Amino acid sequence: MTRRVLHVLACLLLVFAGPCYAGLFTESGERRYMESHLAGDESELRIQTMAKYFGALKKSLSAERIQSYATYIEQESTPFAVDPFLVASVMIAKSDMEWTSRSQKRYGLMRIDWDEHRKWIYRDYPNVRSLRILFKPVINIRVGARILKDDIVKNAGDVDLALERNYTWDNLSAPQEIFTHYKNLVALFRELKEMQPPVPVATPPAPESK
Repeated sequence: MTRRVLHVLACLLLVFAGPCYAGLFTESGERRYMESHLAGDESELRIQTMAKYFGALKKSLSAERIQSYATYIEQESTPFAVDPFLVASVMIAKSDMEWTSRSQKRYGLMRIDWDEHRKWIYRDYPNVRSLRILFKPVINIRVGARILKDDIVKNAGDVDLALERNYTWDNLSAPQEIFTHYKNLVALFRELKEMQPPVPVATPPAPESK
């Protein structure tokens, strides 16, 4: 069964529950572009992109907090091989970048369901023994990136289905909102990349005359 057919079936199952956003990431040129721009040598540019976007969205955030959020996302996404712009987009959509965000037993920047995930968090992250620790931005982003990666894997790599099944608990249009932020981040990344000076091409030394 093709992925497109799976999308259609998922939409049919959700037809009475609300809008269906299947295919947003699957058919996205932005996602394909980023798949070839996740190398380590562009890490600083990704951090710069996220910091610039966060600051534009939320003027009340301090420059230090903006930079730390962007750095944490880049660092904590890498071990799980998940696109940092996707992690950033989920964070923006679900918590509005408020590290103290809490609602429906979900906590922090990535709005982690503590009751659902507590057992394996205790097992895999022994230092995270309380909600107070889970609220710490670097910890919350680390655990949230792991959960996002696991959700994508459980849905056979389908980001759209992962978002529809796991990130619409309080807002059925969350996948569209997440995708919009993702597109904006990629557009800004491309803009900043084009502004970079070209890398000089090394000129081979002239052969020595005999």
